[in-house]
Amino acid sequence: VEQRELEIERVSDEPWMLLVQSVTDSSLSGSRVRFSADLKGDAPAVPPIHVFEHKAGLYLKAGNLRDVILADHTPNSGQWDWRAVSVEKDIPVGVDQLSVGFVHQSGGVLWVRNPRLMRIDCSASEE
Repeated sequence: VEQRELEIERVSDEPWMLLVQSVTDSSLSGSRVRFSADLKGDAPAVPPIHVFEHKAGLYLKAGNLRDVILADHTPNSGQWDWRAVSVEKDIPVGVDQLSVGFVHQSGGVLWVRNPRLMRIDCSASEE
């Protein structure tokens, strides 16, 4: 990290990486969340270096559910300059834990600044 910017670079032959932080809060249950950050990328999609889709960006998972947001935004490969990127997810009732962070499964570099997680909609029972 330099000047409040995180630099994630693939430097070995590992096919992917996750940098994740977990958040547990009962108020997440039944809410809608938005995870956002400014991203800059030099994440080439070719040549192929492994069997995974070559992409880099935001990661969001609710509880132990298999429904994961894995750089489901554009851009998420190739070269791009700083851009605000966000993803949203409805959190099922009864789920109070999120994992948020960044995935990098390409060559090159992903830069990140200003990450933010926020609830944007709550269940009717909280109103």
